[in-house]
Amino acid sequence: MFAILKKPAVTLGLVAVVELIWYGMVYALIREQLDPVAAQTLTDDYRHFIDIRPIWELTAAHITYIAGLIGAVLLVVQRKEAAWAFALSTIAAAITVIPTFVLGPAIIGTIMLVVTIVAGLFTWFARRRFG
Repeated sequence: MFAILKKPAVTLGLVAVVELIWYGMVYALIREQLDPVAAQTLTDDYRHFIDIRPIWELTAAHITYIAGLIGAVLLVVQRKEAAWAFALSTIAAAITVIPTFVLGPAIIGTIMLVVTIVAGLFTWFARRRFG
């Protein structure tokens, strides 16, 4: 039954779907922070973090999901540039970790740490896939 998962095209497709869902969730999280109405549903600590975070941290967060989505598309079309896009996503996510832990509630820092680790796993997969 699991023999189908050993086929490279199936594995590649599953990873690409997971990546698209993952980076879609990262986008939704950042989008929620930028929407004034949606931001009202967040905790006071979270809203305070949104107000005081530096612009470079927000830029890095945007680069994280944009590069990740581009990497997922490049992975689907089996281009080796996917590894570079995921590496950029990983670096951008790593840039956001320290400010989110220092300036915001611990949960935000934890989320960005998980995003960094997952982006690193996607980078590893793409590098392994394309050499």
